[in-house]
Amino acid sequence: MNTLSYTIVPPGEYGFTTFQLLVDGTPMQEFAGYVECVLPYWEIKGDFSVAEPDPTSKDDCLRIVGTCDCGESGCGATHARVTKDATTVRIADFSGWRRPGANQEVVVGRENYDRVMRELTGFAEQERQIVAARVQAAEALRRQGNQRNVP
Repeated sequence: MNTLSYTIVPPGEYGFTTFQLLVDGTPMQEFAGYVECVLPYWEIKGDFSVAEPDPTSKDDCLRIVGTCDCGESGCGATHARVTKDATTVRIADFSGWRRPGANQEVVVGRENYDRVMRELTGFAEQERQIVAARVQAAEALRRQGNQRNVP
């Protein structure tokens, strides 16, 4: 069984925080051989964002596990089927280009997966609050500037 963890990637050229998933300490995109490597904070809301819902099961669906560095899943994203049961979570069927000979699946304990998702959700929520505060401050400055220019 694998161990899932993550690193927080500070804002880079695009100016927002992202996460990088690790499998047994190795970045998931290297472990599973796919290209897209980051998860922007808005793709985490209690779990990976759903790419293609399965109407019959919320515990077995295609989810976004990596995006292009720009954070836009429409620019480039890797999807994987995430299947959960009471004790394990299987991440497999990775989409897109993959390195030949790469691992075909990641299997982690359900407690490990749920803990990582809780922690990522907490960080993502903090980032949402920071962004909302910046937007409010920018809007207040804009209104202030407009008031000064009124005759």
